[in-house]
Amino acid sequence: MNGWLLAITRDAGLICGLRSIAVRDGRGCQLWSVESVERARALLSQRQEFPLLILLDEPFLESVSLAALTEEFSWCGPVVGIGNREGAFRIAPLVAAGRADFVYRDASFLPLALALAERALGCEQEIDRRIGEADAAAARAPECNWLPDPDGFPEEALRLLGAILENLEIVLSQPKLLPGAARRLGRAADLAFDLKAGLRLLAGRTPSETRT
Repeated sequence: MNGWLLAITRDAGLICGLRSIAVRDGRGCQLWSVESVERARALLSQRQEFPLLILLDEPFLESVSLAALTEEFSWCGPVVGIGNREGAFRIAPLVAAGRADFVYRDASFLPLALALAERALGCEQEIDRRIGEADAAAARAPECNWLPDPDGFPEEALRLLGAILENLEIVLSQPKLLPGAARRLGRAADLAFDLKAGLRLLAGRTPSETRT
């Protein structure tokens, strides 16, 4: 598991703990710890891949509210917010929607913050494992006398994916789409194209579409 983590904080204990979990169990992730919101935005716009985790430490967010920044950055990856009780109230809708986790910043916040970061990376690791198993199964399929199903699930899934891609194209063409949202939707479109290519093979077709 490779990838990177983004943290807006100057808390030495938090940075040390994040570095530890970034490399635990052979993950080999990079940690980018920045001291300003603008630097974090610059990193998100410059790098090709989204971070596996974004940690926002409220005392170091300058004048930007934790809730507003969580709303913005949750389009780019899972967010763990650390803040005060007022921040907890404002971020609650995002936590309820599964777009963020929140830790109240008191004297003992560190273990819980690191545990939530560990959980987020564990979920990404599990996704990587399942994708690897699916790829291996697909590679073994020809050796097991597997035959395509021209009239079953792949055809119906292809029709649904076509509709999804059409809607993504319409949304991505909007002139006022936020940069973070555009990148997230673009990633969704890339995944949909990859899935569509696999389904075409299951349906016994030759892949013909290219990404746009």
